[in-house]
Amino acid sequence: MVPPDHYPLSSLRETLSQHTGLPPHSFKLVHSGAVMKDDNAPITAYGIRPGSVVALVGGDSVPPRSPYTHAPAPAPTTTAHPPAPAPAPASNHSPVNSSMPPPPAPTQPITPSESPAPVNSQEAATITKIQSEWNSFRSKLLPEVQSFLQVLAAPRQERPSPEELKQNHKKFAELLLQALLKFDAFQPEGEWSKAREVRKGAVKEVQSVLDKLDGMWEEAKVSGR
Repeated sequence: MVPPDHYPLSSLRETLSQHTGLPPHSFKLVHSGAVMKDDNAPITAYGIRPGSVVALVGGDSVPPRSPYTHAPAPAPTTTAHPPAPAPAPASNHSPVNSSMPPPPAPTQPITPSESPAPVNSQEAATITKIQSEWNSFRSKLLPEVQSFLQVLAAPRQERPSPEELKQNHKKFAELLLQALLKFDAFQPEGEWSKAREVRKGAVKEVQSVLDKLDGMWEEAKVSGR
C-alpha cells in the first residue's frame, strides 16, 4: 500500500519504528543516495513513488547491562562488657583491671573487580571482517571523496561544470551510503561488546564523511565560490 502524497516523513518513520521495534530517531532513512532529514516534509518531496526503495540505516541499540551488585555487608557485632566490679578493700596488691578492650572495627568486604569478557573465535572473526571492510573504505573510497571535497573548496572558476559536480556528489553520496549499509549488515551478538565497538567506530567515521560531503556541497551551492 502506497501512502498518500501528503504523508509526512515522520509518519513513515513511526510506522517503520512499530514494525522494527527500533526507536524512531535511532535510524536514518535513505532514498536515491540521499539521507531524508526533514521529518515534516511530505514523502513526495523526496521523490518517493510506487516501487521506490527506502533504506533504513542504523538502529544499533546495545541492551543495558545490569550493574554488578553485592550482598549487603553483615552488621558488625559488638561484645557486651561485664559491669565493673565493686571496689575491693584496700590491700597491698595492685587492683586488677577486669574491663575488656573494645572489639576491633569490622573490616569492609573486598569488592571483586569485574573483568571484561574474553573474545571468542566467532566474535574475533566478525571483528576481522569489519576491520577488513573498514581498511578497504579508507584505502579506496575515502581518498576519492577527499579529492572531491578539495574540488568543492576551490574557487568557483577553478571547479568543473555544475552538472559534473552534481553527478560526482550524487555518486560519492551513494557510495558512502552503500558503505554504511555494509557495516549495518554486521550484527554482533548481544555479548560481543568488542565487535560492537569496532562496528560503531566504522559507522561513525563513514557517517562523518557523508555529513561533511553534504555540508560542503550545500555550502558550495549557496556561496557560489
